[in-house]
Amino acid sequence: MRMWAKKGLLHHVGSIFILLEEAGLKPNRGSYAAALECMGRVPNCSPKVITRCLTQMEVDGISVDELFSQCGFRQDERDMVLKAINTVNPDYKPSLNLHTDLCSSPLLGTYMMDLMVKNLKINSDILNPAHNRKLIPILYHMYTFRSIKQVGFIKPHPILTQMQQEAVENKLTFDSYVMPMLCPPVPWTSFKFGAYLLTPTKLMRSTDGATQHDLLLEKCQDLHAVFDSLNQLGNCAWKISKPVLDTIISIFNDRGSEKLDIPPPLSEAPKIPHFNPQDPTYTSSEKALMKKEAINARKKYGEMHSLRTDALYKLSIAHHMRDEIFWFPHNMDFRGRTYPCPPYFNHLGSDVTRAMLVFAEGKPLGPKGLDWLKIHLVNLTGLKKRSSLQGRLDYANTIMEDILDSADNPLNVNLVPCEVPQDVYSVVAQQVEEMRAKDAKKGLKIAQVLEGFINRKVVKQTVMTVVYGVTRFGGRLQIQKRLKEIDEFPQDHVWEASHYLVRLVFNGLKEMFTGTREIQDWLTESARLISKFGHTVEWVTPLGLPIIQPYHRKRHQVLKSTIQNICLEISHDTTEMPDTVKQKNAFPPNFIHSLDSTHMMLTSLHCYSAGLTFVSVHDCFWTHALTVDTMNKVCREQFVALHSQPILQMLSKFLLHKYCAEPPTEVKSKKYQEYKMLMLLLANVPRTGGFDVQQVKESTYFFS
Repeated sequence: MRMWAKKGLLHHVGSIFILLEEAGLKPNRGSYAAALECMGRVPNCSPKVITRCLTQMEVDGISVDELFSQCGFRQDERDMVLKAINTVNPDYKPSLNLHTDLCSSPLLGTYMMDLMVKNLKINSDILNPAHNRKLIPILYHMYTFRSIKQVGFIKPHPILTQMQQEAVENKLTFDSYVMPMLCPPVPWTSFKFGAYLLTPTKLMRSTDGATQHDLLLEKCQDLHAVFDSLNQLGNCAWKISKPVLDTIISIFNDRGSEKLDIPPPLSEAPKIPHFNPQDPTYTSSEKALMKKEAINARKKYGEMHSLRTDALYKLSIAHHMRDEIFWFPHNMDFRGRTYPCPPYFNHLGSDVTRAMLVFAEGKPLGPKGLDWLKIHLVNLTGLKKRSSLQGRLDYANTIMEDILDSADNPLNVNLVPCEVPQDVYSVVAQQVEEMRAKDAKKGLKIAQVLEGFINRKVVKQTVMTVVYGVTRFGGRLQIQKRLKEIDEFPQDHVWEASHYLVRLVFNGLKEMFTGTREIQDWLTESARLISKFGHTVEWVTPLGLPIIQPYHRKRHQVLKSTIQNICLEISHDTTEMPDTVKQKNAFPPNFIHSLDSTHMMLTSLHCYSAGLTFVSVHDCFWTHALTVDTMNKVCREQFVALHSQPILQMLSKFLLHKYCAEPPTEVKSKKYQEYKMLMLLLANVPRTGGFDVQQVKESTYFFS
């Protein structure tokens, strides 16, 4: 019936209804859904036919709402059913049932897989006719070793793989909820309702099965500012820059370009070497080398396939939307950071994706718009990071001929960076080099070995991730990786050198950012003690958004089946104790992210009040070139307004009330001593350095 409905053959569907009646059977919800879908596909279907179908459905005790809440739909089936109903009832809208019952039986993963492996079979000669036809399984249960663990997996028969490859369609089909919307999103009015018209969407993203975020949001009475900010971000209309899209498609079809971050086709992938491990002509070291080369080639092939497919998705969606105006509905993660809901194509993507997007509503450049575009272009090159805005503008003017030539001939001229950017990474690298030189003079061998190898790239990742709670062990691994990438560096000194350098980097950062480090240590230690008490860390942002860190100890559940036992790792079980290490390491970066998000939301709301088009990529703010000056002013004012509040004092007060309101009853117990430590720590808020408010308000460079 669904097949005939898909083809719009209403008389065939009707004949099945007649057969049901003759057999004394009643049509079910699926039958009526298929019939209405078919009517929606038939051009100019008679309203009388649709009305007769709906009337009979009502006689059989089935409501229209039941179709949308109980039936499963694929692709455009739901739209076709709704189209048919709206033909006779234009005002009808499906009532959304957000509470669906899901099967939670732990046996389902196992029992269904057993059935499939044992019973799914195929003719052995389906591709190449032969006399000895027999039925063979299309799925095989196999084992392999990963590290020291034996892992079981299901592998398809090569015949099935070949059939799938030959049956691949040239047309990509996407679900509607991964596509940009062709109308403004539904405004968020509660944590359960907003974004898409039909697809239920969470206000706050979380791991499947995690419920603590929803419980917090349900208790929260005033989220209007958060809703308004998300609605404002989602109401920005976009369109495709066709010249840029066509240029990127041209490069994509012509073997791609690694320099432009456009992935090449798999024909450019390195060939995977094949050899016989039993061949006696190879030595054991040669076999080990060839095996390593084969592993690296397979890894590279997989990475290239993934990147190429991802780019194909993005370009296909952009091409599909090239003549449309569209919108990106927004929601947020548990820290309050906002994201567009469509995952493949949005303005949070790479520079290639962003280059294809422009605001649907254009505005004239105005008196300063061209200058801001020039400054923005220099910002994108990564040059002149420590220069003033005027310095960047002057630099743009000196290379304007090259800029225009690059725009006119995008595939034949590229700007080449001619200066090394100077930023905090370079400063730390210089500081580390000075300490290394002193140690080398004292005769320290590893300091002497490192001469000429300390640069910005070696220390950058560690410096950048210190605020995210990276440990010295993690920092050492990062530096070790960078040193291994330097061909000239003696590899037998990598371990000792990375151990030495991570100590210098951490010491250098401690000297440079004393106040910042004190605050980070206070947050980390607070989270450690809170989680030791058996609590997850919670706080509330200045806009009233409740935040909870969802890190719990992992629980392992073994599912037994006839094939093998499956060990599930569950990390979101709220009945488990908090993961102390994750709680303490994540608190400083998560708290800072929540403040960044608050500042962005404040900026978005005040920009909206000022009539500006505003969108953001976390802490990177976008508007028209005409209104950059206004956005800068709003951005600085809201930064000052936010950080003029006693943020750490407010946090301390909340944490004391949340975690220290009820002391343990046993005064001499270890628990009571830890309680006293926590209370003293939370009450002893570190002092912040503050900033010159007037300087921030007057500075045009502050948020450039």
